[in-house]
Amino acid sequence: MHYKVPMALVSTCPKKYIEIAIGTIGFEWIFSVIVATEDVHRGKPDLEIFVYTSQLSGSISLIIFRILDGNGNLLIGIEW
Repeated sequence: MHYKVPMALVSTCPKKYIEIAIGTIGFEWIFSVIVATEDVHRGKPDLEIFVYTSQLSGSISLIIFRILDGNGNLLIGIEW
């Protein structure tokens, strides 16, 4: 948690790959919560993964910053 603002990472990648990637670039200290598709019944774009992330982080407000890859076509987006 940087500047006491909880930050979560939500991805459709398997958690083991997420942890390897953020560990490789030294960003593991940034995220207080990491949620992958295997942690929920319905992954993105269903809201379940975001609600679960909010519950884990203890935050009732949630800002979603999106960068989609593959055929997602949305490169950057912010929701709140």
